[in-house]
Amino acid sequence: MDLSTYLTDRQIQEINNTIVNACIRYRAYDKQFGTLFYEPYTVMRKKNTVTTAVISAFSPEVCNISGFTSKDINYGAHGKLSQPELTSDNAIIQIYSNGSDLKGNPIKERSATYNQDLSGKPLFMIVVFSVDKDGMLSRIEIKIPDVSGIIIDTQTIYESPKCIDIAI
Repeated sequence: MDLSTYLTDRQIQEINNTIVNACIRYRAYDKQFGTLFYEPYTVMRKKNTVTTAVISAFSPEVCNISGFTSKDINYGAHGKLSQPELTSDNAIIQIYSNGSDLKGNPIKERSATYNQDLSGKPLFMIVVFSVDKDGMLSRIEIKIPDVSGIIIDTQTIYESPKCIDIAI
């Protein structure tokens, strides 16, 4: 699928920059306040903090992606969970970390609404960022689900630079 039908290069770069900067800010936060947390208690919980930092960078108050507006969507038991959803004339975007199974109701509902005709607009798509518990970003992908929410296309829009060891 040609992403340029739905997103400009500038919008893709702004999404990448927002996620990269949120990870950098999280790592600075973690370095300063990491001793606040007792390590054995954080083993299974720490990645949730970096995920929250990244999706917070897309909140309605601070999101700055050209041509998109951001709104909070609520889901889960009694609607107590919340996350941002970006909307333009061409695309509806939700952001997830690589730890998500991408099978929740928000994805199923948007897929059923917007992806019946995959050539229509707006198209629902999912941005998935891969990050470790320390906030090190490795990849950002855009995933396109079909009408039932099954991922049918994945395109990488960012990969972290690889370090090369040089023998001297």
